Amino acid sequence: MIKLSLHFLLFFVFINTLFAGTTGKLSGKIIEAESKEPLIGVNVIIEGTAFGAATDVNGYFVINNIPPGEYTVAISAVGYQKKRIIKVKISVDFTTKLDEELSSEAITIETVVVEAKSPLIRTDLTSSQTTIDAQQIKNLPVESISQILTLQAGVTQAPDGTIHIRGGRSSEISYTVNGISISNPFDNSASISIATNAIQELSVISGTFNAEYGNAMSGIVNTITREGGNSLTGEISFYSGDHISPRQSTFFNVEDVDPLSNYVAEFTLGGPIPFTGNDASFFFSGRIDDDKGWLYGKREYNIDDHVLINPADPNDIKLKRTGDNAVVEMNPSKEISATSKFTYKPTSTIKINYDAIYSKSDYKIYSQDFKYNPEGTLGYHEQGLLNSVELLVIMNRDC
Repeated sequence: MIKLSLHFLLFFVFINTLFAGTTGKLSGKIIEAESKEPLIGVNVIIEGTAFGAATDVNGYFVINNIPPGEYTVAISAVGYQKKRIIKVKISVDFTTKLDEELSSEAITIETVVVEAKSPLIRTDLTSSQTTIDAQQIKNLPVESISQILTLQAGVTQAPDGTIHIRGGRSSEISYTVNGISISNPFDNSASISIATNAIQELSVISGTFNAEYGNAMSGIVNTITREGGNSLTGEISFYSGDHISPRQSTFFNVEDVDPLSNYVAEFTLGGPIPFTGNDASFFFSGRIDDDKGWLYGKREYNIDDHVLINPADPNDIKLKRTGDNAVVEMNPSKEISATSKFTYKPTSTIKINYDAIYSKSDYKIYSQDFKYNPEGTLGYHEQGLLNSVELLVIMNRDC
């Protein structure tokens, strides 16, 4: 069985407009510590980015279209102390509140550093939603998006590997990557697979969806991929093992231990593109998961073996048998996934992203009927490719 899906999408997003489900918002109020009066014209800048705003006459500020992640926010005004808020978390489709007080420089001239705290209750949460960022994914003992999903409340995985949210069908889930639908129109499954090391943020919505999400009845899985930063970073990992069991009578050939029977190799590399002055950056990730399986068959017959009947004597029946009695894996799987993202910032208010995501998987499902004819089982092949171009124009530096 071959399942092939190809997505090639070109998106242009103009003036303060972005596809839903890819960015978050930062807002708050800045007041004077002594008088508790709102401060006008205070600069609120997200360090290392072009995002920023100035407070209005009531001390309020709003910064839209911020990619998910953790940031440091600098707050400054003439005649007042400078304040840096670290570990400010921005999540997709959420507004992060940042209400701060500034003291006069006559009291202190040192920069105050404060660590942001996540609110216990989100006032803008109108649905059942869970958000997992890159750091949480790195700390979790998971290897795939499906394993991340099964750790969330209301999400289960059937024996055939399909995901179900709140008891709904697997075809009732909508999958998106960077705001673009990747649902296969044939069965509404995800048409491409993304490695966990390429995810910046993963959100799961399991009820009362916003208007921008269509064709979803049970849940929404939205993935945001990582992009390169201002410094070169990378990571390489490799691990392997094998399946073992004391029940050798049940699991044929399980006593044959191969340290490379199940191995996973992955890497990431990202950072600025040389000679561009941090105006352009890149991010690459790749992952290979090769599992020979743990269920084996014995090749006593081949698929082209057949019965020979003597025309002169119908009772003279012979079987043409060409099997070599070799041990063959009957539930192997191999999955390859790769992502790349190029980011170009020609000006401080314009950002262009190009994303390319590719995945391929080959696997077989064990069948007892073909235990002595292993080549008779079906082979499944899935392949997906997503290309997208995104243009973001930032127009909200002042309120």
